[in-house]
Amino acid sequence: MMKLNMFFAVLGLASVLWGAQSVQAKEGGLWSEPVRGSWVAQDGKGLALWNADIVVDEQAYSCVKQAAKFLAQDLEKITGKRPAIVSRVGKKPSIRLATVDASETPAEFNALSGKWEAYRIKTTDEGIWLVGSNPRGTAFAVYTLAERLGVDPLYIWTGYAPEQHEKLTVKPVNFEAGEPTFKFRGMFHDDEDALIDYRPTQAAALMWEFARRRPNKKGRHNALVHRAMEKLDALEKEIKAAEVPPFENWYKPTWIRPPDLVPNVHYSHDRLKTFISEYNLSKTKWTK
Repeated sequence: MMKLNMFFAVLGLASVLWGAQSVQAKEGGLWSEPVRGSWVAQDGKGLALWNADIVVDEQAYSCVKQAAKFLAQDLEKITGKRPAIVSRVGKKPSIRLATVDASETPAEFNALSGKWEAYRIKTTDEGIWLVGSNPRGTAFAVYTLAERLGVDPLYIWTGYAPEQHEKLTVKPVNFEAGEPTFKFRGMFHDDEDALIDYRPTQAAALMWEFARRRPNKKGRHNALVHRAMEKLDALEKEIKAAEVPPFENWYKPTWIRPPDLVPNVHYSHDRLKTFISEYNLSKTKWTK
């Protein structure tokens, strides 16, 4: 069974995927209970987010502004309505994205100052504060909130749709994540290990030989192409057999993964199939 590793599309879809966090929170340990959707007030009693604005400074760093856009998309998935992203607090409840020492924040968040990618999330009567010790900390706070409201950080690959809440409300929250255990983290783009199989290598060797022999129009060497296709056909069957829920659509073209991107595990099979069709490489005239 091939291993289907997942490529992290954008910085910090969820902070928990970027390294262990030292967490101080009024809830249980980070992994003691399910976290996805755990902050939704099922009884409807709490801070209303279904009609809230997302407030982010015009001078905010790009990662914070991008996180605000992602949050708006995520909330739309839950409520069916995309919240506005504004630079000032209005009459609606607010989701405040802020960074200490760079934004105006209540004094109680000053303890974050000078820390590395730490953050705190706290509800008030008027809204919810997502405050980071630096811009990345603020972004991590945003992604944590989205997950706690029900959005799967890896929805691009899993296809998971969050539970719908037209009148979304959040429980009282006072959550703090300290500095990460590892200062610098990342995820290596290793989707290509799904292609570490002897058959693509064999197919490539056969195609190289096909090109080397300069096949004539009579199709003397078409057999090489079809032998390569047989290798990839067999692998394609195994790949599709592995694509079971929730991974049946684990490869999805997105803004960062165009359809012709090489790590698409179907790429070699589909391109060779198209090549055979476009050049009418008949299978009837084979040579050994």
